[in-house]
Amino acid sequence: MLFAVFLNDLEEYLDSRANSGVVLDNFDDNLFQFIKILVLLYADDMILMSDNPTSLQKSLNDFVNYCQEWKLEMIIDKTKAMTFGARTNRNSVLKIGSTPIEHVSSYKYLGCNFAKSGSFLTIRRHLVNQANKALHLLYKRLYNLHLPFHLAIKLFDNTIVPIPTYSSEVWGYKDLALIERVYCTFFKVV
Repeated sequence: MLFAVFLNDLEEYLDSRANSGVVLDNFDDNLFQFIKILVLLYADDMILMSDNPTSLQKSLNDFVNYCQEWKLEMIIDKTKAMTFGARTNRNSVLKIGSTPIEHVSSYKYLGCNFAKSGSFLTIRRHLVNQANKALHLLYKRLYNLHLPFHLAIKLFDNTIVPIPTYSSEVWGYKDLALIERVYCTFFKVV
């Protein structure tokens, strides 16, 4: 909680210093939607976002100043950079102070694997695998306890459904056939 209080004004701080972030704009049914994302925060995990290396370096520099001002310490060894898209700018070296940041092709944030391709197939496969493991345990319990159908569904909803839908707000806008198979398999067995 204390960390959240300290970082409460980080987005405003970065925005006030003209950091560009990533702008998502979309025309949908004659309604213009505009979202500017500078930073993603959860507890003590953070992602700075930008649409080009120069802007990202500026955000990093401003973040370093912010940390110095508030006496916060960064763990530079855990800091990574990732570029989305088929081509990466290999000439661009991002730094925190004089320390270069390692460039990676995938990154795990809050249990969700981000790949430079922008595809979330890896996370969907991983979540389905975890859900299938949990399903086998549920099948054993259902078989041993001879539970009625409505209780089996309630157990499924409370113990299995959260597994394949974890972080679906991020990856759930595309092909859900893998996730659908978990549901279909369960209902066929039950």
